[in-house]
Amino acid sequence: MYAFAGVDEKTGEVTLPDAHADKEIQYPGDEGVDGDLYGNLKALYLLKKEHRHLKVLLSIGGWRNKPDIETAIYDEKKHARLVKSAVRMVEDYGFDGLDMHYEIYTSVDESIVYLALLANFELRLTNTRSTSRMATAIC
Repeated sequence: MYAFAGVDEKTGEVTLPDAHADKEIQYPGDEGVDGDLYGNLKALYLLKKEHRHLKVLLSIGGWRNKPDIETAIYDEKKHARLVKSAVRMVEDYGFDGLDMHYEIYTSVDESIVYLALLANFELRLTNTRSTSRMATAIC
């Protein structure tokens, strides 16, 4: 698991927790041009290239991100952006799937909306050329 991506409360877009560490920091031996991917995601790519059996899921959520996820899943436009941006991030950064780590349900309505979100993730992943898979942690 690469944990935890968050959700922008204003837009519903999935965000990385530390964009500098995730995409920008250059490690020894990194040389390239502007726009190249660096940081932890490049290191993860190189590790997966060396160990082809390694599978890594992008994990969205965790206790700290629950309020922003709640804001997004109840708003139709944010919900759609969350799904679209999560699948795009899985594909763009070479993750093998998606984990939605949503902490502690407080109502039946909340669990129904969450299940709809999971169904939308699965549908979007299935409709891409990606071999990515969906996993979830229900706590």
